[in-house]
Amino acid sequence: MSADRASAPIETHLDHARCWVAEEPLSRAVMDAVWRAEHGTDYAPTGRSTRAAVRLVVRHLWDDGDVPRPAWDTGELDLDVTPIGARLIDAFMFHLARLPDGGDVRWAIEGDPQVLSYGQPFPWPHDHRTVGAEPRLFGWLVAGQYGLSELEKVLYREGAPPADADDPPLRDSEFSPARARRALRPRLGGLIRGTARTWDIALPEPLHEVPEIRVWRREPLTVEELVRLVGPSDLADYTYLLWLDELAEGEWGTEKFTAYERRLAQEPGIEAVFQEDREPVYVLAPTLTAEQVLAAARRAAG
Repeated sequence: MSADRASAPIETHLDHARCWVAEEPLSRAVMDAVWRAEHGTDYAPTGRSTRAAVRLVVRHLWDDGDVPRPAWDTGELDLDVTPIGARLIDAFMFHLARLPDGGDVRWAIEGDPQVLSYGQPFPWPHDHRTVGAEPRLFGWLVAGQYGLSELEKVLYREGAPPADADDPPLRDSEFSPARARRALRPRLGGLIRGTARTWDIALPEPLHEVPEIRVWRREPLTVEELVRLVGPSDLADYTYLLWLDELAEGEWGTEKFTAYERRLAQEPGIEAVFQEDREPVYVLAPTLTAEQVLAAARRAAG
């Protein structure tokens, strides 16, 4: 969390959230136009269209068109896309909020300054679905720090249906920012340019009446809720895979969360620990049962 966001009063975050929700029709108009041109059908933000929406967004991140950038696209995220691309990312955020069936959304923002998602909007009452955090992930995607498959974790968290034969999972090979940018550069001395689309979209007015956005502060989660599952490892060098709740860092604070791998490794019977990303933790404990590892994992979080 940036220092500015952490120190800003909740009313400031409410104002930002209201401005963001009010501009949903603008981003939706951009998504509608690009979707119709690409698929020949009307766009609907449902579970079954979610992966198709991701694929559409990344294909058009550098398209041209005279549209304003979303309110969150202030340059702080270093998100190097065009205004059309930013509007498509914004529309995808609203898409996630409307899962699973594309219906209406009631909005809230996190009101606890001690929580990492302080001030971020989410679809009420699903406090774990902080859709306002997704532009940062697209920034990492554009910078080449993450592959497209990383978004599968987001889709799982937000409640999109699992991938299947008719809706295959997102794969890193589908999107290369470097390759996409090379395709748009002038070639042959500038005589031939790439194939970025230019869109002429009639944008509607922002909403004049924004639905109520409530401020929400939840009760602290227990250790049992944050350290909740142990199963077999999918890595040969480890015996168990432990899952932490994605809210663990916000509950414990960054210092304690960062030290968790070391604390767990000090528990009796645990020989090695490897924390991948944020939530999955691999544990080598050949003499312990899954129940004993779970108990040790909860002690380490105490």
